Amino acid sequence: MNRLITICSRIYFLDLTRISFSTTIFRYGVVNVALFLTPLVFDQPQIIVGSLVNFLLIYIALNFRKAQLLPAIFLPSIAAVLRGSLLGSLTPSLLVLMPFIWIANAVLIGSIRALVFKNIGLKGSLFISALLKSIALLLMAFIVVKALNLNEALLVAMGPIQLLTASIGSVIYLIVHKAEKGIIATGK
Repeated sequence: MNRLITICSRIYFLDLTRISFSTTIFRYGVVNVALFLTPLVFDQPQIIVGSLVNFLLIYIALNFRKAQLLPAIFLPSIAAVLRGSLLGSLTPSLLVLMPFIWIANAVLIGSIRALVFKNIGLKGSLFISALLKSIALLLMAFIVVKALNLNEALLVAMGPIQLLTASIGSVIYLIVHKAEKGIIATGK
């Protein structure tokens, strides 16, 4: 867990002020590359990979504009399918579920933005959004698993595991965000 927080902190606190072109564009590129490479390079455990991906999705949701959100919705699941081993023997089923994973990622990003901008508060927004993402994905996966007679183990990966990884990603984001506020307040 400490290693995961360290990785997320390094991404969050990238010092991009010394780059001659737009730091926003560079930061956006780094986060999207990380979103793609995380499931592509690290195949297991799903809890760590998923938590890091959800942290990055939250970061994108809260730091970039609407059109910039689209790659984040698609990149992690495309990378997981290309890697071919994130869910072991269940990975081929991931192809069928990819559109629903995209919808769930969009639910996470969209609900975070909507709730934060409606002044629900960051903690509440992250919790509600993690719950919405996991419920949406579990319901869609349940329908697909039953309709196509897929392995029911997918339901665990697409429901409770998604809630867990979105929750861990949220906690990490809150820890890193709080640390950033402390650094800004002290001027370090």
